Amino acid sequence: MLIFGALRTTWLASHPVVRRLFASVAAVIAASVLLSACISPSHPPFSETYSEPEARLLFEDAFSHIQQRYIDSVAIAPLAMNGMKALLGSQEPGDLQIEGEGEYVTLNRRGLQLAQFARPDPYDGNAWADVTAALLQKASDATPALHAMPAEDFYQAVMDGVVGKLDPFSRYASARAASNQRASREGFSGIGISIQTEAGLTHVVEVMLGTPAAEQGLQVGDLLTHADHQPLGGLDGNDVVDRLRGPTGSSVVLTLQRGVPAQVLDITLRRAFVVPATVVGTIDRTVAVLRISSFNRNTAADVERAYLQLATAPSPVRGLILDLRGNPGGLLDQAVLVADLFLDDGLVISTFGRHPASNSVFTADARQIAAGIPMAMLINGRSASASELLAAALQDRGRAVAIGTATHGKGSVQSLVRMPNGGELVLTWSRMHAPSGYVLDGLGVLPSICTASGDTQLSPAQVFASVDDYAMRVADWQRYDHVDRLRAAALRKSCPAGLDQRDEDMALAKRLLLDPALYVRALAPAVESAAARAVATPGAS
Repeated sequence: MLIFGALRTTWLASHPVVRRLFASVAAVIAASVLLSACISPSHPPFSETYSEPEARLLFEDAFSHIQQRYIDSVAIAPLAMNGMKALLGSQEPGDLQIEGEGEYVTLNRRGLQLAQFARPDPYDGNAWADVTAALLQKASDATPALHAMPAEDFYQAVMDGVVGKLDPFSRYASARAASNQRASREGFSGIGISIQTEAGLTHVVEVMLGTPAAEQGLQVGDLLTHADHQPLGGLDGNDVVDRLRGPTGSSVVLTLQRGVPAQVLDITLRRAFVVPATVVGTIDRTVAVLRISSFNRNTAADVERAYLQLATAPSPVRGLILDLRGNPGGLLDQAVLVADLFLDDGLVISTFGRHPASNSVFTADARQIAAGIPMAMLINGRSASASELLAAALQDRGRAVAIGTATHGKGSVQSLVRMPNGGELVLTWSRMHAPSGYVLDGLGVLPSICTASGDTQLSPAQVFASVDDYAMRVADWQRYDHVDRLRAAALRKSCPAGLDQRDEDMALAKRLLLDPALYVRALAPAVESAAARAVATPGAS
């Protein structure tokens, strides 16, 4: 699975928006995230305490996937050593030490040798899995604190050390964390609320539209005290979630307190399959606004549905804003499909990595919504990954004006694999290239109109000046064809990433869309750049 953090290859392969350059793609690709081949064969549940055979299975799987999928070829030896040291370093300082610089890997305790293993070849993943599992068993046997540590905490510490030698976006999630992340991406069977648990008290912080919770009148601020007459007080958030979720169609009785003085209510809810909403549509007179908070399995369909609903308003839609501020990314296929909604042909994005199946080109089909409607996008330093893909595609193709600050610069795609214990290993798999060719990783998207200065309102003259500045800098931006952190940092200084979601940026976008001359002027550099590329590449569009 590919996430921005995921790619559902089996479905995408038959969709006209995606045209693969490499025939070998179908079996391997898995984003936020986010391939039919991404799930390892099923295994019996792992033990709650550390087990050397189970650990060996987990480490073999992890090391194999790193060797096959990670964007760079890496030796396993330093990863395994770092994983073991991360776990042992969490214990009493100086209690356990590991040495592995010579012919052997040695476990010592206060100067006394506990175990010694022949040091495997640096690239032999299976041999390093054997050594890691066996050495950690010796450490567990010799240390009561390690012996008592739950297996999931044990594996988390080791795997954090392993992926810590890779890049910031590769990570490991325990079985429970992975389950929660899958629920965000793919949906879950529950009642449709978000909760916050503090000091043993659980409050509702969100009621999702169209869910059992909304239909039965649950409200933000409700204090949940019981589920099926069993108290929730003192439980952590994960345990409360476990009580609230269950098979689709099953019922749960919630006891809650509401208001002051507290009113005690018992509400029966029938669980349903819930996919968290990621799109909220509003309209301000004649300008439609689609706020996209992330990309999950329903995002593209929800964007289309929301826009078509807004387009039925009594006043015709004269402009459309995609608000991508704070959007951390998600599923790759959904970002591609959202871009395709607003493009009638041509390149959306391309990805390149070490594995042949990571090299892909995504193009738009002829079907389009909002054709001829002026578009703007709001971006900031928290717009990352899949949202950067969308922004780069629509900006480079001359379809929308980007307003705000430089985006986060997380322009890589992650491959997600299910581990034998139910956890997930997320590995950087490829890097995204915008339609104009530049690498998003480390660089991000440069807005056509930069608002990093913090001015409360830009005059038309200031807008023109910002667009002129973008026109002068865009060529250097588009020549960024490989990852160079120093060069990227220098380029990003022209419009530093900001984290605010300013009302002034939204007001500017609305003003721009309702002023045809201002809009055409703001869009001109991107249109001219796209036209120049089409001339330079015969047959391109």
